[in-house]
Amino acid sequence: MIELETRPTPLQHVIFGDDGYLVPRRDGRVLCGSTEEATWDKQVTPAGLERLVGRVRRLCPSLAEAPIARSWSGLRHGTPDGLPILGASPLAGLHFATGHFRNGILLLPITVEIVTASVTGAAAPLPLAPFSAARLA
Repeated sequence: MIELETRPTPLQHVIFGDDGYLVPRRDGRVLCGSTEEATWDKQVTPAGLERLVGRVRRLCPSLAEAPIARSWSGLRHGTPDGLPILGASPLAGLHFATGHFRNGILLLPITVEIVTASVTGAAAPLPLAPFSAARLA
């Protein structure tokens, strides 16, 4: 991931391309990321940064000269069937919100609604059975 300083940001919504995405933040930053299936190594490399900068140029050329504020790499947890694990667990008080893999940042709003409903006992905004951890047993 790279974080661009873009105050004010020229983006009003997420831009998603074949090989990555740009996510505008309210404070004017723009995040550029992608998911690459590689190793468990989380090092940020010049080659990785070049790929991200290339994505910025393709997805929003007006950001090509924006300063890079920071960069990082992380691991994205996925599940064998590609669906996240959401909702209450068999342990009282433990609620799941994991396994989003490459779409975690994009699914944050609905995940917050689901976990809030799970924790408070309110009705979930969608059926949670397909996202139960029990399906993977």
